[in-house]
Amino acid sequence: MKKQTAWTFLPFLAFLAAACRPVEPPSPFGAVPTECNAVLIQEYIPLGQRVKAFSVEAFIDNRWIEIAAGTTIGNRRIVRFDTVITSQLRFNFDAKACPLISNIEVYRTQKKYLSFI
Repeated sequence: MKKQTAWTFLPFLAFLAAACRPVEPPSPFGAVPTECNAVLIQEYIPLGQRVKAFSVEAFIDNRWIEIAAGTTIGNRRIVRFDTVITSQLRFNFDAKACPLISNIEVYRTQKKYLSFI
């Protein structure tokens, strides 16, 4: 039986380090500004809850403005905020390990429905 050494797992560790690095998404040239006032975020729970805190930022008037923040996400988290018009959203995560986000959805709902979420 061949003895496994730390060098055997080095490419995998390099992949994990690259996966955990924050990456700025490419500029959405020609993106249409859209109204939104809620986001839904889901974590991949079979590997454990990892996110300790998060924030959502919108690109408004050529700068990033924080529009929502929260603590843990768990299976599903719906976050409401005042309606903004933006073409880009940025999600920041503070996690125990590399965050595993399975789904992000962005909505514009009517105010009367926000009280029931």
